[in-house]
Amino acid sequence: MLQHAEAIKHRGTWIPVAWPHDGSIHDKGSGHALADQYRRAGINFLGSHFLNPEGGIAVEPGIMAMITRFQTGRLKVFDHLQDWFKEYRIYHRKDGKIVRKNDDLMSATRYAVQSLRYATVRTWRPRVMVAEGSIRDASFDPFSFWKGHEHSDSASETRERPYSI
Repeated sequence: MLQHAEAIKHRGTWIPVAWPHDGSIHDKGSGHALADQYRRAGINFLGSHFLNPEGGIAVEPGIMAMITRFQTGRLKVFDHLQDWFKEYRIYHRKDGKIVRKNDDLMSATRYAVQSLRYATVRTWRPRVMVAEGSIRDASFDPFSFWKGHEHSDSASETRERPYSI
C-alpha cells in the first residue's frame, strides 16, 4: 500500500483522488479502512467514495460519458498504454450488461471522467524562457570579467592572467 501511496504523492499531493466504494471496507490485517490508510499516508482522497454526478455508482452513465468524450476528442489515451488498450478491447456487454471482469483500468478511466467536477489546476510559475548567459539574456555581459582590468603592452610589466588554469 505504501508503494502505491508514494507513487500517487510523487505526481503531486495537491491532486484530489477519487476512490471506489469498497475503499471503506476494513482491512483484515489492520482493521482500518483502506481509504483511511491512504489518507494517513498523505493522499488527498475525496471526502467520500466515488459517486456519479447524478448520484449512485452505476456503470452505464460513466460508459456513456467516456463514449461522448472519445467521439468529441475530449478524451484521448496515449498509444503506448498497451495494458489500457488490451483491457478496452475485451470490455464488452453480455445480455445488455457490462461484463465486469478484468476491468480495473476501465473503471479508473470511468471514475476519472465522472470526477472531472473535482479537478483542480495547479498554479504554475512561468518558466524562464531564456537561459542565463545566453545571447538572448540582455542582462548577461560576456566581457564583465575583464572590465576594469588594465592591460599593458609593456614587456617590463608583469601581466596578471584574468583566470587560472
